[in-house]
Amino acid sequence: MCLRALLLAAVLFCSESSVHISPEKVNVSPVKVNVSAGGIVILPCSFPPKDVFPTVEWSKEDLKKGFVFLFRDNREDLEMKSPLYASRTNLFLEHLKSGNASLRISNVQPADTGTYRCMRMWNNGQQNITKVELFVAVPDPKISVMPLKEGGFTLECEATCWGSDAKINFLDENGKNLSADDPKKGYPRGCYTVQRRVTLQEAASRVTCRVQRADTNETRETQIQLPAVPDPKISVILLKEGGFTLECEATCWGLDAKITFLDENRKNLSADDPKKNVSRGCYTVQRRVTLQEAASRVTCRVQRADTNETRETQIQLPGKLILLTCTCCQ
Repeated sequence: MCLRALLLAAVLFCSESSVHISPEKVNVSPVKVNVSAGGIVILPCSFPPKDVFPTVEWSKEDLKKGFVFLFRDNREDLEMKSPLYASRTNLFLEHLKSGNASLRISNVQPADTGTYRCMRMWNNGQQNITKVELFVAVPDPKISVMPLKEGGFTLECEATCWGSDAKINFLDENGKNLSADDPKKGYPRGCYTVQRRVTLQEAASRVTCRVQRADTNETRETQIQLPAVPDPKISVILLKEGGFTLECEATCWGLDAKITFLDENRKNLSADDPKKNVSRGCYTVQRRVTLQEAASRVTCRVQRADTNETRETQIQLPGKLILLTCTCCQ
């Protein structure tokens, strides 16, 4: 009877000791952290400060091989580190004494999204576990506009951190695909980035850049309203010696736009050589004509070299200057 009692007491003692020596404490609900792709994120984790540092094991649920970060024997174990996190993860080693075991991840990728586990283990078998859910958001596609010398625009759409398999399409205002150049892929700022360009001769339209991820089918869109090519504009400059100088400006018509002045009988007027420049992000052409006979109507005609599109603006001289605008195509 005594022997049975002693054995029972030993079993109870061992059982109670194992529960006491190696309890595993897990935070009830994971900490949630959001970050934009390409940035830096800190995943929080802490422990009560002690004289002996614990082994700190950062892992990820869907990581098949290695650890996100492993700290043991007072140093980082590089041999056990996953290649996916090489040179991207660190602990704040100088803050370990105060119980800070937070993980720093740089050049955050969309693939870094997931649940992370911070396990602190002491020599006596005690374990504490903190779970952190990380969500990495990719930025919306970005559109850049580049005016062309011959008129029209080139649009460049960039999908940063969307992965090398991201698909970019351009859509017109009716939702139809626009023919575009082959995409270019790169790895700037630590993220896989895709760029694609489309050239438009007709500027008065709305264009959409649509980006789709190959693995998740996530889709984002960015729209841009392109400026319509305005009618030519006439300015009047009074001369001291009498008469007028008229300046006609064709904005966003391209450097090859042709400006002609016509009198009221539709005959060409001799004018100065045209001036070309970039104004308000568009290639612009200006031309001047000087008139001594003011009592007449003058027309400024602008024609695009590539499409032969033609627009005219008329002005009545002298007296009250009446500005008439008409649009025509020849």
